[in-house]
Amino acid sequence: MIENYKNNASIEQYDKDYYEIIQFVDSIREDAGILELNMICRLAYSWMPTILREISPARWHHQPTEEVFWKLRNVNGFEGALEFVDVMGKVAPVNKSWVGTSKVLHFVNPEWFPIWDSRVARVFSIKSNHKVNQKSTYVDYLTFIAKCPAQLKDQAQHAVNKVIIGACSNLNPVCKTRAIEKVLFFEGRRQKA
Repeated sequence: MIENYKNNASIEQYDKDYYEIIQFVDSIREDAGILELNMICRLAYSWMPTILREISPARWHHQPTEEVFWKLRNVNGFEGALEFVDVMGKVAPVNKSWVGTSKVLHFVNPEWFPIWDSRVARVFSIKSNHKVNQKSTYVDYLTFIAKCPAQLKDQAQHAVNKVIIGACSNLNPVCKTRAIEKVLFFEGRRQKA
């Protein structure tokens, strides 16, 4: 999959928008709360081909709600990411969608929360929208990313950064979690074609 990515991928507006969202979220001040987290939800959905219909702060299941953003940003490691998600209910807080919620989690803390998407799901032979949007499926994917061998993560990161930075030198390198997800996304899109 990594070789296929290296040989066939190209930079898209989607990639440029990703970097701008990451930079914006990184710039959020220290006293950020639920308002800022809700705005990140809106940013994530502007990046997706889906309409945002609902944000339910209570579904984050982290109290007090005003501190969710900083609890999320301060997760350090996949174990912490799994613990953060474990506290959340079965129904996702953003559009009742684990796909959309995964993007919000990732934009706030890209190193430890991978983006989950129907194209990535296709690589794992998951085709049902119901299955794609289950919390347990996202937890399985998060666990998969956590257990990926370091060498594979390094290879993916090198391949993705070579394509992206080679095409657009003003973009920053992606983290290993994003690199693995990007290769899987590319493969899932290729499988559909």
